[in-house]
Amino acid sequence: MTARPHPFTQAVVSAMRSLYPEELADRSWDNVGLLLENFAPADPADPAADSPPVVLLTNDVTPTVVDEAIANEATVIVSYRKEPPLSQL
Repeated sequence: MTARPHPFTQAVVSAMRSLYPEELADRSWDNVGLLLENFAPADPADPAADSPPVVLLTNDVTPTVVDEAIANEATVIVSYRKEPPLSQL
């Protein structure tokens, strides 16, 4: 079986692009859009195939946030950074 994009991730990305068009973003200081995609379980018998989707919202994706997403089996992490990264100061 081949990996396929997770349908819930596709729905979230579509909704985000509709609400917040990427062409309006200031790309001079941050990455915009889908940065890392998860895939649906390849095996329909996999218990994760029936799991309800989980969205984790955060300002910044840090190692702690990633650990939390893994622990909570998050389907999607939606992050927003309102300040430029410190490397820009």
